[in-house]
Amino acid sequence: MGSVHSPGTYLQSLVHRLMHRLGAQFTVGCTGVILADIKKPRSRPLDPQVFFLSSRWLCIRRASRPDILRSIPGPETPRSSMHDYTFIYFGVRGRVEAARILLADQGQDWKEDVVTFDLWTQGDLKKKCVFGQLPGFKDGDFELYQSNAILRYLARNHDLYGKDNHEASYIDMVADGVEDLRMKYAKMIYQNYEDGKAPYIENLPKDLRPFECLLSKNHDGKGFIVGSKISYTDYALLDILLTHLVLAPDCLKDFPLLHAYVERLSARPNLKAFLESDARKARPINGNGKQ
Repeated sequence: MGSVHSPGTYLQSLVHRLMHRLGAQFTVGCTGVILADIKKPRSRPLDPQVFFLSSRWLCIRRASRPDILRSIPGPETPRSSMHDYTFIYFGVRGRVEAARILLADQGQDWKEDVVTFDLWTQGDLKKKCVFGQLPGFKDGDFELYQSNAILRYLARNHDLYGKDNHEASYIDMVADGVEDLRMKYAKMIYQNYEDGKAPYIENLPKDLRPFECLLSKNHDGKGFIVGSKISYTDYALLDILLTHLVLAPDCLKDFPLLHAYVERLSARPNLKAFLESDARKARPINGNGKQ
């Protein structure tokens, strides 16, 4: 689930108007559940209604008067207006790209506070970072560090963490596997590119096979890596696979499910637009120019 927000002024007003037109009395619980009991005498009895309220939607279960709900206009506030996302990072894809992909696919806006190498070497910003490293992230006044913590925060905000605790745990498991692969890649890119690239690519199938296997066990590999809906780990996996397709364009030739997975996710309309955008193309993958 996303972040839990108390009902806004607009929705409170909407509910009051709706209850008035139904002739209902109601109570609001701390969980955001509104129990409405129809009291006003009518020619045709109405069953008790159960309303579910959140900061973004309102629906009626077993509604006897759906026409009333349709007659009340919805909020005009853009869905991204609840958040003010900013990434604080270098002008590369790097460790922020998975979060960018997530937000792009979810139709969210964000800002980039680009840190230059000269600014970073001055040391003042580094001292402000909790662990002395970037990326940093802000959602209004809320500030966060560590790329995977940022991803999980966004996952909770946008309902990208599975349907239950079991799925969430599998999602985290796959994300840890992606992180292991990313660390191997980064070590080769930044520490041993010239001599290490060839053996890295040679050993890559061993690192990709577990993801192919996981896909095969979930809806025959025709959907997402975990469960029946997209999760934050899909964005992390897509990012690392796209990065490796630049390093070794044929790396997925023996992994048909992963190959189809990349094509399927990359074709999602919002993602396709982002992946083909000039802003993304202008960012190098890594800070040292190697890829």
